[in-house]
This record gives sequence, structure tokens and C-alpha cells, in this order.
Amino acid sequence: MRGKTQGKVYRSAAQWRAIMARYERSGLQQAAFCTQEEIALHTFKKQYRHYKVATQPRGQFVEVPPLAGPRREWELEVELPNGIRLQVRGAGHVE
Repeated sequence: MRGKTQGKVYRSAAQWRAIMARYERSGLQQAAFCTQEEIALHTFKKQYRHYKVATQPRGQFVEVPPLAGPRREWELEVELPNGIRLQVRGAGHVE
């Protein structure tokens, strides 16, 4: 619900999502959109950062099957979207 208390307007998460959707459809710069919507630019920027983080695709889990046979040494390598590689090696029985 949108209500005023001492000049501040409080909006729900659903209201902010609707505002962000309108902004993205508007084609306006943030400052112009905020003027049109009567929203403080610094508040909009803060909420927009939260919105962008919340709407970014999440990573996916990948199942790593157990090793076949009596192997004693193992290695796992993961390459992240930002190019970082994580390598893990070990020895011993893996279950």
C-alpha cells in the first residue's frame, strides 16, 4: 500500500515491481521517469539495483555422477560464467 508519512511514500514490493516494469517499457532516462512518476531519483536507483539483482537468472545445479571403478585419484573442474576456474583434486575412496 502506498501511504505518506512525513513526506515519505512507502511502496510494497509488488508496487516496486510494477514501477520497474513501467520504467523498462517507458524508454525514458531514470531522471525523466522519476519526475514523471514523482519518485525521488536516489530511491528509484536503490530499488532498481535490488530489482535487477532479483531478476537476474540464477545458476543451475549440475549433478556430478559418482566415479566408476576403484579409482583413488579424482579431479573436478568448474568454469564459472565470469571465466574463473575452480579445480579440486583428491585421493582416496569417493562415495
